[in-house]
Amino acid sequence: MSRKVDYPVSDIGAEAPFTPARLKVLVADDNEINRYLVSHLLREKGHDVVLVVDGLEAVQAAAAEEFDLVLMDLQMPEMDGIEATAEIRKLEKVSRQPRIFALTANVMTVGRDRCLELGFDAYVSKPIRPKQLFEAIETVLTDRREQTPFNDSSESLVCQSDDQLDRDTLVASVNGNGVLLSKIVQLFLKHYPKVLVDLRHAIETNDAVSLARIAHSLKGGSGTLLTASALNTIVKLEELAKTGLTSISEPVLAHLEELLNQNAELLTELVSSMKK
Repeated sequence: MSRKVDYPVSDIGAEAPFTPARLKVLVADDNEINRYLVSHLLREKGHDVVLVVDGLEAVQAAAAEEFDLVLMDLQMPEMDGIEATAEIRKLEKVSRQPRIFALTANVMTVGRDRCLELGFDAYVSKPIRPKQLFEAIETVLTDRREQTPFNDSSESLVCQSDDQLDRDTLVASVNGNGVLLSKIVQLFLKHYPKVLVDLRHAIETNDAVSLARIAHSLKGGSGTLLTASALNTIVKLEELAKTGLTSISEPVLAHLEELLNQNAELLTELVSSMKK
């Protein structure tokens, strides 16, 4: 059975009125921050949302009920987003196929043509930006195929000062919802220590695949929350893992731990200041 997860809209305030273009959306992502953010952004627009945590659960959910749209992370445990999309496209009992968006923290791994070949209708880069996400949804759902979006928001991740948070980007990432930002920061503060433990274990066991996957997930789920220094260090760690150089990754991880601890303090101060 599928392990669906959920976050009630009441956690961050009253639900927005339903829009005429109410959609049923399946979100498949193993990163809790992404699930939390995307589910609330969609529900604020009046859409129905079902959340799952891996590709296998996405296939099971799509087989059990019909969706207008699937937002599919590419790198997930059990079954990745590419394989899950292929399986959904094979489903015979559905009366209509959903539109499927690839969500990826590394746009260069899937080009536009390749994305279409794999069964996706579009891709949106992570960290998720509300403006790009909803522009992509509007374009694809209104069948403006010549404008099919393949959006890359990664260039804006390195514009802030190396050691300072980009407050404007943070606020924009939650559509100005300070309560939602506070919830996402709380999730980050809760989970990043465990991520550091998992990264260290991957290095100690010389598990380059896990090291790259965990670093990639951290980059995609927390990118807008981090300073450029922290983000660039995560990218460096992922690149070392992809080349199999786990043995020289420990100093990079030690530096990352220091930076994430500093980021945690900055985020706590930011959220506190927004409440005043």
